[in-house]
Amino acid sequence: MRVGSPAFSDFFEHLQPQLLRFFLRRVGNAEEARDLCQETWLRITEQATSSWSSDEQARAYVFTVADHLLIDMARRRGVESNAMRDMGIRSQGKNDTDVAEGLSYRQALHAVDDVLHTLPERKRDAFIRHRLHGERQDGIAATLGVSINTVERDIMQVDSLLEDALHRWRGTTPAASVYAAANGSAALSAKGSRRRRSLSALLGLVVFAGTGIPSWYLWRQRVQWQDTITSQIGNMLNRTLPDGSQIQLDADSRVAITYRAHMRHALLQQGAAFFSVQTDSERPFVVEADSLQVRVVGTQFSVGLEPQAIVVEVEEGVVQVVPTGDSSGEVKQTAVTLQAGERLRVPRNASIAQTWQVEKNTATATWRHGDLIFDRERLANVAARLQRYSTHRIDIDSQVQALQVSGRMRVRDARNWLTGLSQVLPVQVSDQADGSIRVHARHQ
Repeated sequence: MRVGSPAFSDFFEHLQPQLLRFFLRRVGNAEEARDLCQETWLRITEQATSSWSSDEQARAYVFTVADHLLIDMARRRGVESNAMRDMGIRSQGKNDTDVAEGLSYRQALHAVDDVLHTLPERKRDAFIRHRLHGERQDGIAATLGVSINTVERDIMQVDSLLEDALHRWRGTTPAASVYAAANGSAALSAKGSRRRRSLSALLGLVVFAGTGIPSWYLWRQRVQWQDTITSQIGNMLNRTLPDGSQIQLDADSRVAITYRAHMRHALLQQGAAFFSVQTDSERPFVVEADSLQVRVVGTQFSVGLEPQAIVVEVEEGVVQVVPTGDSSGEVKQTAVTLQAGERLRVPRNASIAQTWQVEKNTATATWRHGDLIFDRERLANVAARLQRYSTHRIDIDSQVQALQVSGRMRVRDARNWLTGLSQVLPVQVSDQADGSIRVHARHQ
């Protein structure tokens, strides 16, 4: 049983009454308990790769997630109290502390949420990524395709807008900040820093507190549909997605698809795929493959994971290829735009910094038509490519792995093509008793 399957949906539905009682005993509020049940479902469905071999394992996992939600809620309430104090949110009387603070808190959240909802997309994303998720500004710049200075300026502007909104809500003016800037007061500057931290705290609470206040961010992040599509060795696969977009998977390939309100996302985990994307300007289609993201609105293109490279080919429209950085988070290349008839081959060794070279391409994803084209390709990589179509192992001896191969072949003739290599390369091709093929150096 796995996340996203009908079996798990039925399982969770039957478990929900127990889960509701579990939360109700701990929070003492039926509405809050129902919200926590919904949040549990959302948390689990975001883990698209989770699976269990028994109902007991699945039940234990669900209640572990529920426990973590309760811990997070306790932490949020501590943050909430500190944020309210630093932002100057006060109750009006000792006897009405809980009611007054709750009302003040909700009004402050409304003020923050109103500002965020009206921001331009880029500024909002930059601010959320940095202030809420703690992403580095250089990484945000690479993801959004802008300069670091632009990201820094966007974040500062949103900080200012949020602080102004909260001042208007309280009926105060940011005079302290002006005074600090003019007089260099360290104490007042420190106070301003605390205010900015409190804005971030309130932002997190707007998004995740489960207070019932409408939140554009939570809505945008909810999973609307997801699936993992896998093709078997020797068999290609076609699949139509909910929005009418289509995916053609090469043999022995796998892609995980997630649709959210603001984005259609595909994670290519293995092999190659050709995408025919339906146009939706409000919801771009993003393909992630190793250290790259390919972003489109509506177009036709392919992405392939090869042993030493990621290959992107465009048949129709325009795509943007964005580096996501190496294991250290460092980005060594700016985004590249590909037009129809262009191809980009990016080395998978992230430690090598080099300029990406866009090439002309006359045929996109020729594997769809049963053809493979190699241009000075290492023999080891050719064998890895052919292995997608054969259940029999193809062994290339280390002495000949670096030999280069060029040419066009039909997938159905792969075995004969391999046998013919001995006529153009200093190799010998031998059929083994178990049906496998061994390519080794020719004996002199």
